[in-house]
Amino acid sequence: MLSCCPYSLLRPHPSGYYQWVPFMLGLQCILFYLPHVVWRCFTFNRLGCDLTALIVKASQALRAQTIMEQKMCIRRVANSLKLLLFAHRDLRQSCWARFQRRLDRICSCLFVSKCLGTWTLFAYLCVKLAYVANGCLQLYLMREFLGHEDSVWRFALRLANQLADRVDWRQSLVFPRVTYCQVHLSHVGARQNDYTGMCALPINMYNEKIFIFLYIWITIVTGCTLASIPLWLFRLSSRRRRAESILYYFRMKQPRRRRGKIASRSGLTFWSPFRRIQLSDVNPFVDEFLRLDGVFLIHALRINAGDVITGEIVRLLWLSWTRRKALKQTSVDGSCGGLLSEQQRRQEEEEEREEDEEEDEEEEEEEEEEEELRSEAKDPLVRQMRLQQYAYQTKKSAQFGCKV
Repeated sequence: MLSCCPYSLLRPHPSGYYQWVPFMLGLQCILFYLPHVVWRCFTFNRLGCDLTALIVKASQALRAQTIMEQKMCIRRVANSLKLLLFAHRDLRQSCWARFQRRLDRICSCLFVSKCLGTWTLFAYLCVKLAYVANGCLQLYLMREFLGHEDSVWRFALRLANQLADRVDWRQSLVFPRVTYCQVHLSHVGARQNDYTGMCALPINMYNEKIFIFLYIWITIVTGCTLASIPLWLFRLSSRRRRAESILYYFRMKQPRRRRGKIASRSGLTFWSPFRRIQLSDVNPFVDEFLRLDGVFLIHALRINAGDVITGEIVRLLWLSWTRRKALKQTSVDGSCGGLLSEQQRRQEEEEEREEDEEEDEEEEEEEEEEEELRSEAKDPLVRQMRLQQYAYQTKKSAQFGCKV
């Protein structure tokens, strides 16, 4: 509806930002994706391993339908971590490398290097800081885009209060739904052809809700990300705390039967069953094999895949490390007169491989028996025959005075 309007109502309230809302949202999508690109570059180019795929594979073990499928997922993750950790061993022999290793025993965060096992944690913390900086930058851009002079955090509180108090757009002046528009109409013989009409902008109702949600959500996520940085530093800063976190997984489950055979064969203290492992046994495993990067990856697996799957992965890594230590120890003893021959080593490897195959066959037989029992339980004839057989055996045993 067009009508003449007093000029007192035509006070300018510049709010031309809502035309650029799609471009602003597209820019925010790009900014959100940039830290992820940086993390992928760190993991692929520097580490040579897709850590995200490892965590996804570990979480798939939780949803596995069969025991064999779960076991295969766990072994793949453990083998990938084993190759990654063994590939980043410090084999340097220079004076500077020995000096770095001495300082690394005192404080593990002084040097950033793949050989010292600190690069992955350093890259992760840098990406965390990039996410925090990204969130603060987006909050600042949104505040400037909406044309407010308050600080970033005060503007967030103001938006939350307006949302809680249900303040109308006429008071907040953010994304107006109705505005006055000047319309020029041409009439013959008329000099004043300007009219003022009320223009509806229904899209601003959605824009307001989108920006309020994004602003509050980015504020919460940025605060949580900033709080997680000292939490990670607290978890990994202490050498004793790292060893205790790994020792926790050895106390969760009894060892399998083949581990006792390996322990008796090696004669080393760190081949003891899992529940007998002490903190002094775990310290070399953490310092020499896992280091900061390995313990960080174990924590990441625990957060995403749970304690059970992570415990199985840690135990497989322990067996791989102790097997290498045992071979190295026997080679040192053999140089003094008791060196194992190559034929004996091959025989030991074949025995271990046969034991693994026997365990796999036993698990497959158990799964087949479970499937047969499930299929028989669904058949009423089979159920009736089993009941009749049980009644017959009970009757016979009662005649001979036996118990079933």
